[in-house]
Amino acid sequence: MHLLLVGLAAPKVLAAFQPLTPLFAEDPSVYWAFVLRQGQDVPVETTFSTSGCADDGHPVTNRYRLVAVNQQYGASWEEIPHGWNTICAFQFLGLDPCLLAGLPLVSDWYEQRAIELVLTAQEGIVTA
Repeated sequence: MHLLLVGLAAPKVLAAFQPLTPLFAEDPSVYWAFVLRQGQDVPVETTFSTSGCADDGHPVTNRYRLVAVNQQYGASWEEIPHGWNTICAFQFLGLDPCLLAGLPLVSDWYEQRAIELVLTAQEGIVTA
């Protein structure tokens, strides 16, 4: 299973979701991102990986855990339901979250950016 992230949630977006975002406000390893609709349900606690190039051009693989799911009406869910665009919190598992941290700030799912990130679920690593 794959997730397509179109960008990090801009500060004005996070301000609109005050009831949920304080849960991770003090955690610098958590990033909120806009995720496009999926063809299947994806439970919270699923671990993902992605590969790319770091700023210095060297190949890197990052791992992230899905820790929260929200949607445009502010509802918190225990999974990314299939067919829904969501705003999700991902916790970086490692030392340098360069790939996710390098995404542009966006205000909705439809802002066109040159950079998107595909996360791939790691087989057998759903801890929920």
